[in-house]
Amino acid sequence: MPEGSRERKSIGYDAFSVEQREGHRGYDILSDPEARERIKKRMLAFSMAIHDRGVESLVFLDRSARPLSWMFKDLWKRLYPTTASPDIHFVNIGTPSVLHGGQLGTTSYSSLDSRTSERLRQRIYDLPESDDWIRPEEIPQPWQQDAQSRAPEQTELKKLFKKQFDEKDVLIVDDLAASGRSQMVALALLSQAFPKAKAWQSGTFFRSEIGGSLLMDEKIDKKQLPWFREEGLAGVLELPDEDQHLLSAPITEAAAANIRKHLETRVRTYVEKGLELVPESLKLLQEFRSFVLPLAEGEMRSHLEELLKERQVFLEEFQKEKSLESLDWKRGKQLWQEIVQCLIESKLLEHEGVAERLGNLNTGSPEYSSISWALPVQAVLDQYKDIGKLRERSLTLRRELKQLAEEVLDHKQARGLLLVCRGRTPYLSACRTLNVRPG
Repeated sequence: MPEGSRERKSIGYDAFSVEQREGHRGYDILSDPEARERIKKRMLAFSMAIHDRGVESLVFLDRSARPLSWMFKDLWKRLYPTTASPDIHFVNIGTPSVLHGGQLGTTSYSSLDSRTSERLRQRIYDLPESDDWIRPEEIPQPWQQDAQSRAPEQTELKKLFKKQFDEKDVLIVDDLAASGRSQMVALALLSQAFPKAKAWQSGTFFRSEIGGSLLMDEKIDKKQLPWFREEGLAGVLELPDEDQHLLSAPITEAAAANIRKHLETRVRTYVEKGLELVPESLKLLQEFRSFVLPLAEGEMRSHLEELLKERQVFLEEFQKEKSLESLDWKRGKQLWQEIVQCLIESKLLEHEGVAERLGNLNTGSPEYSSISWALPVQAVLDQYKDIGKLRERSLTLRRELKQLAEEVLDHKQARGLLLVCRGRTPYLSACRTLNVRPG
């Protein structure tokens, strides 16, 4: 296999049997009809813009943007059957993950965010509406300088893509725009690594609704892209190998075994750190109980005492079993919330010293500095235990996106979809392609 081609291999629609392709017409992953309509409208407008502006090569940012490439290819074949589709490539630049917490485009660039002008932030935010794509000269100088300093990444990119972008008009495609970091990093790195390209630009499919914060509810963006940050749905896996982190790999048992080994080590490290904190956490819990319970009265005192005792048993059980699987950590989180709620309702939190001791109890807990990191890693690890299910889910998404592309050309829906494109250059050409009267 040629170098750099591995990222191209993902589960394709042809992997379905004829019965599977013809026998499933409903939606499972894309079950929200409103989300489907938004994706259809956006993909139609996006595809027409790419066609009318003569884009020759597309670089989708793995992994959440990869499924968009599937639908794009299916729709392009139907919209422009006599026109060659742009070349499609993938590169793993984007949000941090359990495998690469400091992945390009995120953690290491947060200090540069303040150097981004409000005008550029607004441009990035408006991309899904305007398709007024970002150009390299718009990227702030500090970002450009940082990209210049990343010689290993540029060397890897050159090795992967060689001369594939020479004399071509290239568009980088991100799935969701929040802070714009992923786009600016990708655009700066790629445009510097491949200066012989005719032009470099960067665009976004949707606008993120979580403000770019990993602490906010990601379910908001899953309503826009139902496959958002779900392992394996893009048909590829992120590799833990630091020297190959710009690539994704096909879903294979060998790749999954490599990932499981890496994640198991991470979980074990977090658990060991958490266990080291248990003795001190139990001590803080006893001090908190001795201080707070004399301040409480009646049923509230009894209820609080029960909660604190359950917390003690929970910590002792963790200390005894020395694993994540032995405990219900959802109950542990709920228990902590009930303790806080009890203190609020009884107004004990207003007593001098209670809030401070509660804060110490929280920051000294295994969950605060260790287990809260281990649990999401364990959740991902559990997903990698069933590779067959990952493949099946990816195939399902592939089929549903193909079906969605077909619906765009359903003449009963075409007029409504085209309304979003009115006033844009591609509108009349798309009407002709779909044989729909402008109106």
